[in-house]
Amino acid sequence: MLLERRLSHAGASFGNWTVLATLENRGPMIQRDLAAALGIEGPTLTRHLDRLEELGLIRRNRAGADRRYARAELTPAGQAQSHELEAIARTANEQLLAGFTEVEIAQLKDMLQRLTANAASAGPSAGPA
Repeated sequence: MLLERRLSHAGASFGNWTVLATLENRGPMIQRDLAAALGIEGPTLTRHLDRLEELGLIRRNRAGADRRYARAELTPAGQAQSHELEAIARTANEQLLAGFTEVEIAQLKDMLQRLTANAASAGPSAGPA
């Protein structure tokens, strides 16, 4: 995937970028709310946050011993990294959409939103129908 390759060259991953971007756009968040916003499980988010904290890109403020209630926020280095990765994502998006008209882009967005809504409304499956 084009974006994943570009993020990798910058020393990041898609998962890390989405965490940083969400914190950049929504501000500090409790881990539970951040996991919900990203549509991922808590343990998956914890692994991302552990790595980002090791790199000095986020800090977690804990209220007590329960790790689920830690509030994650960007550090200044995390804000800088978020901006760098956003520029990479924007450039990759522009390359992917090169040659599309504004109408085609709007149609594509509409179809992808409907596809996502259909997938969300389908719910968990017990297996093949």
